[in-house]
Amino acid sequence: MGKELFKFRIRSEYNYGKPVKGNYTAVVSLKPYVGFPKIPISVKNGRIDGMIEIEFSFEGDLHLKQKFDRIFIVDVTVQDHLTGFRQNASEELGVFMAKHEISFLSPPDYFKPGLNYNVVISVKHHDGSSFKGSEENNVTLLYGYDYETSEENFVNLTISQNGLAYGGFFVPRDVKKLYVKAQFEDAHVILPHILRARSKKKRFILANLITKNPTVNTTCIVEVTSTHRLNYLTYHLVARDNLVHTAIVNFTTDGSLRVSFTVTPEMVPSAIFLVYYVANTGYLISDRMVINFGLRKTFDLKVSHTQATPGQEVLITISSESPGFVNLAAVDKSVLEMQHEKHMLTEKRVASTLEDFIKYTPLQILRSIRRVARKKYFKEFEDSGVILMTNVKRGAKRPSLSESVADEEDLPEDDDDYVDFEETITQKDITSTVSGEINPRKYFPETWLWWDVITKHKGELIIKVKVPDKITGWVLSGFSVDQDTGLSLIPQPVSVSVFQSFFISTSLPYSVKRGEIITIPVVIFNYLNESKPVELIFRNVHRDFCFEDLSICNASQRIEILATNQTGTSVDFHVIPKSLGRVKFEIVAQSEDLVDKIIRELLVVAEGEVQYDNQAYLVDLHTFASAAESFSPKLPENFVPDSLEMRINIMKNILASSMENLDELVPHLPTGCGEQNLLTFAPNVAVLDYMTRTRKRNEDLRIRALRFMRQAYQRQLKFRHRDGAFSAFGKADEIGSIWLTAYAARTFLWASRYITVDRKVTDKALKWLSQQQMEDGGFREYGISIRIFDREMFTADDNRVGMTAFTILPFVETGIGWAKYSSMLQKAFEFIEREFSNVNDVYSLSIAAYAVQFFEGNLRDRALQVLNEKALRDQGKIWWESKSNGMSLSIEATSYGLLANLAAERLQECVGATKWLISQRNSQGGFTSTHDTVLGLFALSKVAERLEFSSNSINFSVNHLNIKNFSSMKSIKVNPGLRNVTVKASGRGYAIIEFATKYNVGNVKKFSQVEYFAVVPKVKILGSHDNFLNLTFCTRFNPPTRYMRQSNMTVMEIVLPSGHRIDRDQLNLLTELESFKKIELKNGDTKAIVYFCEITERDICPTLMAYKTHRVKKAHRGQISIYDYYNPALDCIRNVLIRTRIKNS
Repeated sequence: MGKELFKFRIRSEYNYGKPVKGNYTAVVSLKPYVGFPKIPISVKNGRIDGMIEIEFSFEGDLHLKQKFDRIFIVDVTVQDHLTGFRQNASEELGVFMAKHEISFLSPPDYFKPGLNYNVVISVKHHDGSSFKGSEENNVTLLYGYDYETSEENFVNLTISQNGLAYGGFFVPRDVKKLYVKAQFEDAHVILPHILRARSKKKRFILANLITKNPTVNTTCIVEVTSTHRLNYLTYHLVARDNLVHTAIVNFTTDGSLRVSFTVTPEMVPSAIFLVYYVANTGYLISDRMVINFGLRKTFDLKVSHTQATPGQEVLITISSESPGFVNLAAVDKSVLEMQHEKHMLTEKRVASTLEDFIKYTPLQILRSIRRVARKKYFKEFEDSGVILMTNVKRGAKRPSLSESVADEEDLPEDDDDYVDFEETITQKDITSTVSGEINPRKYFPETWLWWDVITKHKGELIIKVKVPDKITGWVLSGFSVDQDTGLSLIPQPVSVSVFQSFFISTSLPYSVKRGEIITIPVVIFNYLNESKPVELIFRNVHRDFCFEDLSICNASQRIEILATNQTGTSVDFHVIPKSLGRVKFEIVAQSEDLVDKIIRELLVVAEGEVQYDNQAYLVDLHTFASAAESFSPKLPENFVPDSLEMRINIMKNILASSMENLDELVPHLPTGCGEQNLLTFAPNVAVLDYMTRTRKRNEDLRIRALRFMRQAYQRQLKFRHRDGAFSAFGKADEIGSIWLTAYAARTFLWASRYITVDRKVTDKALKWLSQQQMEDGGFREYGISIRIFDREMFTADDNRVGMTAFTILPFVETGIGWAKYSSMLQKAFEFIEREFSNVNDVYSLSIAAYAVQFFEGNLRDRALQVLNEKALRDQGKIWWESKSNGMSLSIEATSYGLLANLAAERLQECVGATKWLISQRNSQGGFTSTHDTVLGLFALSKVAERLEFSSNSINFSVNHLNIKNFSSMKSIKVNPGLRNVTVKASGRGYAIIEFATKYNVGNVKKFSQVEYFAVVPKVKILGSHDNFLNLTFCTRFNPPTRYMRQSNMTVMEIVLPSGHRIDRDQLNLLTELESFKKIELKNGDTKAIVYFCEITERDICPTLMAYKTHRVKKAHRGQISIYDYYNPALDCIRNVLIRTRIKNS
């Protein structure tokens, strides 16, 4: 083996197919066992020009001597010498003693004497592709009835073109043991000891699939054979926990019978074929078989040009056998190379998703791991997911390895989201032409097409589109859905390459800060046969930046270069942004009769940290005819000049600002867990409820809210457990959360008035909640949820009343739970009534006061009286203040107080609570956090109709400027130089005035004087060119009291300095950390949001890998902030300095 070599090729290409020149690094490791780290055993590096073949000697490089199968992991990094960008690739490569890989596909784990033993054998290449067989290629199936003669008998099975061989052999009645082996050339596989099926009367039936690879809308044939004569048999098809087909067939022949059925979309991806009959002796004889069904290929698409130039028109032809919905996507090839499985819809992904709907009991999961079957009759029925109720005798059972092989005598007994395209497009000559004026290239998306198309007739639909301006490759894929065949995928994705021989390429960071000096690399690619002199012009379109190399901020900078043929030539421009926002620039390259021009935008943000402030005021012109309010910005000394933005928002609609910002109600908070996602769900329901109650019509808003709801509903299902419960991180949590399950079920029930919500989801959630009730009638959170959510809300004994009240809200608010769960609800009400006098926490008191309004009894009035006595009052405002967790719980308590008083028709308290809630809103229409935003908007939408917002008649002026008529909301931009703004109102009715400010501060804002988290950032620069960074942030919790030993769910936000990006391929460094739950990357991978279940007093040190994408001088520091999500006052913020050496060009 010492002279033998391990060889592989590295290919590096741009998306348009041309080779990449640069440097490579190849690292070879042996594939480790699960749970063990990957240890490199050899490294090679060097130059690459599109492709290179690498050799490793087994003994010299890899230090391996023994001959047996091995799997290597090869990690390759290629760095482009023109741009400095690097691309990673990882592949498992094997060295095998045999040329092919052979395996049994789901072989029967027992045999039935007197019938065939049938198998399916797969033959593949070691790269996973199927071996294409023919009549000349056979697999030898060897078998015997004891160990000594295990290869005495054989049968040859022909390998089909898809690499599968079907067949079997007859097993005599007296056989006790069976040994089976398959062999193809030098590859072989052996089945372990095969168990013998048991039957009291030696009677069996066996199902065998005759139709190979059945698909939707075709006929599937199954052969049923029997050891004796039958009169009839019954069969069922069970797919995705549904009985999709059943039939009774007369059995008039001896030995075997073939049954047929039509495959329907409901059977995909697999169905259980369960067949049985009851013998004259009263015994039940049965068999089961899993049949895999494929999607029928009834849909395809073609393009008129697989090679195109930027902006060229192409024709897409959609072929479909029947009318229906066709969905098309065209994605940049570079995106697919990084996350292919995420962006491509394949039959494998469809099957995996559909299989998630199949229920499994813990015992079935155990069986999937161990082949040992427990001693039980009727197991075919149990494993099929059906319940059998019968008084027949137990005729047969599967064997167990704990039993000896003995004789039978020894045995005991909306259409709104679709686009309708015209079908009258005709074929044209769409070859490109050259015009006198060059059209600039300015459209550079990552997704070209994302369409929903309605086809009215079967046949072809032709659509004309323009390809984007990006020089790249596009991958088109799609699927169709129709009533006849269900889902159909295109056989293979279609590629369109966009290319021209002379073009400009540049790359930009996600953003830079004003005043930084950013290096923008520009590459001129010349794929002509000769080099060309080129004048390169970088135009400063609106003079928003300066060039570092020039003394003044010129309109342009010109450089002359020689563009080498068949490669790229790189030039750097160093710019200093002066303006904020999206700064536009142009780059033009021209040489004789060749020219290319691109227009790009660079996002420039203000230095420092963004701060928001909002002053809101409810105008009540029922007692007085006019009112005036003056506003001034509250600016700290260190606010960044020119970063101040001020607006006056005037609203005749109580939810106007919320309607405008449904997708970003709380802009500074993450939304990556199951509770945070509901912020993108529930407010849409509140808006639609408000529109319905006040009879306001806004079709665009309705469509947008419905779209957000459908998307959020699908995302929320990712946080669902098999038992129906929900939790913060879904199946990553051991058990579900009572609080989050009640919250999700409540939101689903609200939403079911507007979108389709699976009734099984809500029913199962309510059932799970009812099963968590304690003997005294109350509810208490347990498990990991106590560590994640607000610990004070769940652990204190007097808060059990609030927890119980919250849990029963989804049952009582919509009335859906009264019929089925009346006993549970009455028990919970009695618990609240019994413990109510012991409640001291105003938050729990407010939830209880609202919940008991849905019950009969004296507690309704008493609870409301106690609650209102604890209210705070000032200048007409009423609110309830929670002593813990700052403003968030006070907003929630006031929302519940408003709802409780509204249910009791106490409008005076409602007006006061509404005034206070409005004064706490942010400028986006939300509040401080997620749950308080949901509750606040829900309460405001309920009270809006009673306060008659829709019938107001008010005139406004801002600094003596009269505001003309407007329907719902008027937003006025205020000159940032002003320091006082006066708004006057006159007339009658209600309205809302907001003064919203946004600005940056130069130094980090401190929420409190005490740092509740200790943070020590450590930056390690890797490599000689400062290209790679190792970032470690050690943190621990500093408890504010001796009773609080750990935080609630904690969020760490890491923002990198300009010109750096987090390495997605290295995120697995976090998975082994204690209490780590999830990481999200935002803003072009320049910001990481890391979720922890909790942080304790013990150090925890998350590590991220990052790399430099652009050179930046005078770069501002990065930032790390860590805070308790449910108590933001517990926080710590640190600036991170990354010192790098800048190489001047």
